[in-house]
Parts: sequence; C-alpha cells; structure tokens
Amino acid sequence: MCLSWKERGSCRYGNKCQFAHSDAELRKVSHHPKYKTEICKTFWKNGTCPYGERCCFIHKDKTAFLKNLNKNAKSKG
Repeated sequence: MCLSWKERGSCRYGNKCQFAHSDAELRKVSHHPKYKTEICKTFWKNGTCPYGERCCFIHKDKTAFLKNLNKNAKSKG
C-alpha cells in the first residue's frame, strides 16, 4: 500500500505509482507450493527467527510440534 496515499490521500506518482492506492488494487499473495511445509531451523534452534511472520518455514513450539508429530505417527501405524 502506498504510504503517501495512506497518510495524505495523495501521491505525486499518481497512476504510475508502483504501490496500491486502494484495497481493490492489492494483489493476492501467492506462495511456493512448499510454503510452510518444513520447520524453520533457526526458530527450532534459537526459539526466534529474524524473518518473523515473513519466514517461509513453520514456526511452532517444539513441544506442541513433537506431540502433533507423535500423534500423526501413531494414527498412521
């Protein structure tokens, strides 16, 4: 979203602005098919990740993740 448009309601670039001036102009986010299919190694190791919510990998609490993993393994076996 265009910061100038959002803050002032005007933008010096007008129709040539590379950013959206309304919700209708926003594009849908598309992700790679493997998006969030693997655990973030940095988050797993450190409990935090510099990318935060923008990270392409899964951020889950270790305990909750391992419980879910064991539960799924038991239901398959």
